[in-house]
Amino acid sequence: MIISQLKGGLGNQLFQYAAGYAVAKKWQTDLKLDVLYLHNRSKRSEFFSYRNYALDYFNISAPIASNKEILSFTIPMTMNRKLHHFLCKLMFFGKVYPEKKYTIDEIPCHAYMIGYWQQPTIFSTYLPDLSREFSIKKDFISSPTDIQKEILRSENPVCIHFRRGDYVNLSSVGFITLDYYMNAIKILQNKIKNPTFFVFSDDIAWCKNNFIVPNIPTFYVDCISKNDLPTDYFHFNLMMNCHHFIIPNSTYSYWSALLGKHEQKIVIAPKKWHINQQEEQSNIIPANWIPI
Repeated sequence: MIISQLKGGLGNQLFQYAAGYAVAKKWQTDLKLDVLYLHNRSKRSEFFSYRNYALDYFNISAPIASNKEILSFTIPMTMNRKLHHFLCKLMFFGKVYPEKKYTIDEIPCHAYMIGYWQQPTIFSTYLPDLSREFSIKKDFISSPTDIQKEILRSENPVCIHFRRGDYVNLSSVGFITLDYYMNAIKILQNKIKNPTFFVFSDDIAWCKNNFIVPNIPTFYVDCISKNDLPTDYFHFNLMMNCHHFIIPNSTYSYWSALLGKHEQKIVIAPKKWHINQQEEQSNIIPANWIPI
């Protein structure tokens, strides 16, 4: 059995699921998910953002691991976080494989995986499977909205994502400026004809006031789902319908671009994913994307 610990937001949880899925497939064993880190609300640093389990709306096949199953690998996080970490250090668990100490190839068939595993080479072989796993459940798919119809009728619909919110003041991440987007647009205009821009953001009002590209049809996506599907997932599904992508250093739009099915899709992404990145280009970027 492989148990993958989930933490972070939607994009990070997709990475953790994908890595666990790849290891489980390699060994032909079961994958299960530990969501206790997400449920734990013990005190963290002032910059920490609590997250919820984010995979309920997808057609994933892996079930949630029970406390008993987790206990066969490590101590379930059902207590204060600091106490949990102290007990884990005090006791030796040889079946726990943190990303900081092990590569994906070193993980055996019975393991508990901890990390973000943000390397597409880990799971690229299984991307067709993951595309099905990460599709929205039919129960939440409604009839096409006006914006979806616009995407479908456009010759070259381009998803442009702005991640603002906590990123604006989060110095450890690095904020992507308007210059990046303008450079990306120049590159894209040399490769495709008749683009239509579909702008997605957690701050769409800012985008309407600051991101204006003359002579290119632009739609600022601020519509909400017509059913019980949360807006984040509704927009995620819309983004995947686009043909081309200009994304920031956000795993949310990263996965929408990765799962996009257009055969000639062009994806432009920042080669520097984190402000303290040592490498010239982050290994999160697939080989067929354009890093700038």
